[in-house]
Amino acid sequence: MRKKKKPIVIPQKQQDCISFKPEGTLLVQGVAGSGKTTVVLERARQLDERETRRDGPKVLVLTYNRALTSWIKELSGKSAGKSVEANTFHSWACDLLSPLGLTRNGTVRDRPEIIRHAKNYIKRMHPNASWPNIHGYGDYELVRFLGEEITWMKNWGLVTTESYMNSPRTGRGKKLKLSPSQKETILKVYFKYESLLETRYRCIDFDDAALRLEKHIHKIPMNKRPSHILIDEAQDFSPAQFRAVAKTAVKSLTIAADKGQQIYRRGFTWKSVGISVHSGNSKYLLNSFRSTGEIVRLATSLLANDPFLKNDPEYLSPDTSPDSEIIPELHLCRSDSVETEKIIELIRMLRLNFPEDSIGVIACKNEILDRYAQVFNQHLIPWLMVKESETGITGPGVKLVTFNSAKGLEFDHVIVTGLNKNSVPYPRAEAGDDEEAHISSERKKLYVAMTRARLTLHMAAVEPVSQFVHELDPNLYKVIR
Repeated sequence: MRKKKKPIVIPQKQQDCISFKPEGTLLVQGVAGSGKTTVVLERARQLDERETRRDGPKVLVLTYNRALTSWIKELSGKSAGKSVEANTFHSWACDLLSPLGLTRNGTVRDRPEIIRHAKNYIKRMHPNASWPNIHGYGDYELVRFLGEEITWMKNWGLVTTESYMNSPRTGRGKKLKLSPSQKETILKVYFKYESLLETRYRCIDFDDAALRLEKHIHKIPMNKRPSHILIDEAQDFSPAQFRAVAKTAVKSLTIAADKGQQIYRRGFTWKSVGISVHSGNSKYLLNSFRSTGEIVRLATSLLANDPFLKNDPEYLSPDTSPDSEIIPELHLCRSDSVETEKIIELIRMLRLNFPEDSIGVIACKNEILDRYAQVFNQHLIPWLMVKESETGITGPGVKLVTFNSAKGLEFDHVIVTGLNKNSVPYPRAEAGDDEEAHISSERKKLYVAMTRARLTLHMAAVEPVSQFVHELDPNLYKVIR
């Protein structure tokens, strides 16, 4: 196998996005590896160069997690041109709200315990209250369900009695139907939770940042509001976050997204969040320039099993990429120890043959990555944990990253580990969640992991394997035992 360096050439469709008019909204919908981040970076630079404003920030790139923010900052610093300002939505929003005293003492740290406190208070004060019927789940799962419901309420801005009682629970699944009396009980818990945050704990909920920014936007000085805001991997932003961003941007808003990588179920319209999207300001990127044709086809065969994407008009199926004649591999192992030995062997081979390449080891949870970090130390293999690192993400070497933190990143070689039956998908949906919707979200996480690979893709599993392995087209990968 010989690595081929791709020339840095911006295709015309990407260039059309970069040079789009610097006013209003631009929606860039693109498949994995189609160059959405390139568009965001280059458009940010172009907008910065052309912006004549001197009394405030010109351009800001927003992401939904720290790993992608670090990735964008590092890419921006390495490439030609001026570095761009990048931040997570939450950090940026809190920076705007803090001088106004609207973040109190920061974000709540022990959220489940405070929700449990609120729940117990309502049970004591309202012994006849009607609670959600969580069959087969105990107190822990009820608290978890209430936490998810409160998050959903805030993400949608349904934080008044009237709005919550009269709105459908879009994106919350159909398995658990809530009666009006059960909704009233949830509202009681919500209002008690809010009271505890304000009076006892003097802090805010993580999901309050978007609501507070939208509510108090008139208090944010114009010299703190960016002229142009660009969102990378926007598919997992909440409706409340979109509304806040749309009201904060002074001149333009650029949104780059891919429904195929949407991990969190949202289900809103652009109009409902105050963003005007139409054929004149929508662009589509269907070609994957990152992964080989073999990798793209294999990953796409996984999403072909998703019932939600089949009926989603915004889902884009990628066009065929050039082939490399390197077929993805599935390594079937008898035990965890054998799988670990196989991955060490793969990494040593890749580091020997391609010392300047990046190797992404991607797993479903941090516990697996922590175990590999210890093993790599024992075998003198240098590694970097992406979530904890601010630099070095784009350079050569071994990077450890979870499914959730991998979105937007890319590596020359990817090893997806832990594709076992009881690990992927996560075996238990949350209380009140639809099993099919849960499986869909988990399937997209694996798709994200697979499409981080540029040149080679290796998957590893201990038998019995994940149901997602069975969903992959068996003609598109090679089994190694």
